Order: sequence, then structure tokens, then C-alpha cells
Amino acid sequence: MVKEITVPPGKQCSLHVHQRLHEHWIVVAGEGKAVVGEATVALRTNTHVYLPPKLPHRVMNTGSRQLKYIEVVYRPSPAEADLEKLDCTYDIPED
Repeated sequence: MVKEITVPPGKQCSLHVHQRLHEHWIVVAGEGKAVVGEATVALRTNTHVYLPPKLPHRVMNTGSRQLKYIEVVYRPSPAEADLEKLDCTYDIPED
């Protein structure tokens, strides 16, 4: 599955983990940070982040304009059975 995600300035998605799902993020606009396990990764245009299963992660918009990234997901199982939210401060709207 491929989709474009938009995070408004000052917002962040929930800290969560997937048991079997693999994600790739490619930033196309804006800037921010990603929490990837114990690390924090700076995000800007053309940054790529790979998220293997069982690694807690979240994205934060630290800039003054929309942070947009393309999310490419390999989903070997239904998403609802795979997602565990660890801390939820902002839910990215579903299409």
C-alpha cells in the first residue's frame, strides 16, 4: 500500500509499533523529526526512513509548514490486528 501522509505544523502522530508490518517513509515536503526506536532522525525533503516490525516509531512536524511524506507499507497481515498505540497525541486522519 502507498499513501501520502500530511502532518500539520506542531503536531505529531501517536507513538506506535507494528508486530509484522514494514514501512518506508520518503519525505516530500516540510521538516520534522522521527522517533525510531531509541533514536531521533531529522526529516527533510528526500529523507528516507525504513521501519522494520516491532520498532516503536512516531513522526513530528517541527517546521512551520505541512510535513508530507509518502508511506510505503508491506502488510503481511490486517493492519488493525498489527497496530499497538503506545502514546497517542494526534491521529493522522484516515482517507
